[in-house]
Amino acid sequence: MTAPLVYALYGIRIRTPWPIPNVPVAAGGPWDVEFVEGEPERLDRAAEFVASSGPPSRARAALLPDGSTYRRWLNLYDLLVPPGGRRIEARRLEDASEEAFQAYLLVDGLSHAMIRLGLEPLHATAVMTPAGAVAFLGESGRGKSTLAALFAAAGYPLLTDDMLIAREEGDAFIAQPGPPRIKLYRDTAALVFGGPAAGVPMNPATDKLIIPLGERLATRKPGALRALYVLEPRRGSSAAPGIRRLRPADAVPQILAATAAVWPREPARLRSQFAFVTSFVRRVPVKTLSFAHDERGMSSLRDRLIADLTDGQPPI
Repeated sequence: MTAPLVYALYGIRIRTPWPIPNVPVAAGGPWDVEFVEGEPERLDRAAEFVASSGPPSRARAALLPDGSTYRRWLNLYDLLVPPGGRRIEARRLEDASEEAFQAYLLVDGLSHAMIRLGLEPLHATAVMTPAGAVAFLGESGRGKSTLAALFAAAGYPLLTDDMLIAREEGDAFIAQPGPPRIKLYRDTAALVFGGPAAGVPMNPATDKLIIPLGERLATRKPGALRALYVLEPRRGSSAAPGIRRLRPADAVPQILAATAAVWPREPARLRSQFAFVTSFVRRVPVKTLSFAHDERGMSSLRDRLIADLTDGQPPI
């Protein structure tokens, strides 16, 4: 392990002993969150608070009596986030590659810390277009990363994959850049990028790869969110994509459902979460995007979305 370095990601500064590939080291100064190598005994004691009953799941979590959050993904990693959120104690387990460990830390682990810092991560992916930043929201498997990769391959670079931090500034929400990498299934990556992708498996149970992206395919600059699309893929339909703008009241449950991390649940977090969501839906157009979930046909969505964004006006 190397000496800790500081990186700027998601609009905050992260200090970590695990180098983050393709992200420049930030200038000196304080940091917001730090990763440290977790002490095995401390993490093992925290694991004892995970409930032994309940449905089987690869992801296990527990809220400890002192307010810390414990999280484990079987045989890949576990971590502990103390109440303040500025320190994440993490351990890589036997089935995790270094790349997979990083990917999980910078989404799953960091999302818990972000909430403690007063931010609300969204389970969303975003790209930069001539009209501004555009985000895709939906459960895993709905095509967020595939659609973003298609945009990136066409010259609209990735802003963030799988976790979106949007900071309110004036009348806009500014989407912050995440790590320059994307998670795609092997066949999808080959289809989008025109050949075998240079990536590593996320975990032994999936064919999904973690694929690093260069400067042409990913941007390090934040951007004002022009719209957020809730993905609603259809199976076996050749109908044209459907786009429908949601009223703010109808958009609230969609955004609430996509906020990350189960804990904390205390009233202060719930009030902060609701304030973020209600302000977000007033300032960012939220639309449903219904389309045939056919990877070869998804490329036609790009022009449809750009047309919807610009609405016949010159790009901003």
